[in-house]
Amino acid sequence: MQRLIFPRPLFFSAFCLAAALASSAGAALADVPPAAKESLKRAHGTDDPFVMEATLEAALARYPDEAAALRAFAAGLEGPDTAAQAAGAPEPSAATGETASVETPTSVGGFFTGWSGEAEAGATVTSGNTDRQNALARFTLERDRARWRTKLNGKLIYVKEEGEQTEEEYTLGTRIDRKLDERRFYFGQLTATRDEFSGYDYRITEIVGYGQRFTPWSSSELELTGGIGGRHSRQSDGTENHEPVAKAGLDFEWKINGGLTFVQTGEATVGSELTVTETETALKTRLAENWQMKAGIETTYVTEVPPGDRNLDTRTAVTLLYGF
Repeated sequence: MQRLIFPRPLFFSAFCLAAALASSAGAALADVPPAAKESLKRAHGTDDPFVMEATLEAALARYPDEAAALRAFAAGLEGPDTAAQAAGAPEPSAATGETASVETPTSVGGFFTGWSGEAEAGATVTSGNTDRQNALARFTLERDRARWRTKLNGKLIYVKEEGEQTEEEYTLGTRIDRKLDERRFYFGQLTATRDEFSGYDYRITEIVGYGQRFTPWSSSELELTGGIGGRHSRQSDGTENHEPVAKAGLDFEWKINGGLTFVQTGEATVGSELTVTETETALKTRLAENWQMKAGIETTYVTEVPPGDRNLDTRTAVTLLYGF
């Protein structure tokens, strides 16, 4: 197996995205979410302490990582004396009448809280007339905050037939969304893929773009994204390519009933030298509270590959999925 060497553009891209990720986490922790701020102001305007208390509790449940800033803001609405008694809360600003947000000790480890996601794995071993080993593992993580949404994902595919390895793919990616509202957002995305058996040692893609979420009907969710960026790849023969690209993607989920969910994803990255299209069609069946079984078909199509390599890879898999 060849040793994977990442080119310089990856380090620049990773540095930019890491800086954006750190700044987004800090900004989200330091500010009172606008929706919570308006709700607290309206509750305070009713002059009913029970309404104010209920609104604050709802805001704390929705934004647990901004608990200190929310309490300080609510205390500031009640008056200077109350604000001074709030833990870690400063005096209200004379100019705005609002309490300035402060970073608390919980902010230090705040980035590592509030994540949800899924992890799945599956494997098959066949012996007799045909010897075949097949393994698939994948994870997705998401952290949804008031203004920022962060996604991380990874995938491993391994196939061996008749003692010969026929497929091995590793993918790691991250996407950071800057929300404009509950539906619209800008995003930055970085993806690195190693798939030696498609004729490429690696493909690294950086994208910036715009996305929007829709609800075609109840119990369904559709996300469409589009953007531009760059791709850096190296073929198995050592040829390197650096090119501008455009990317479009969709992510559709339909909860058919309480135990059955249909999933359809797809993305196409188009460049002057190479176009890569990936799709997944799957059904997820609920087995227990956090456990599901997933059956699906995945395809990967690469327009330009070295002689002897396949343009199209198709995988059918049944995996066990754990959600948290």
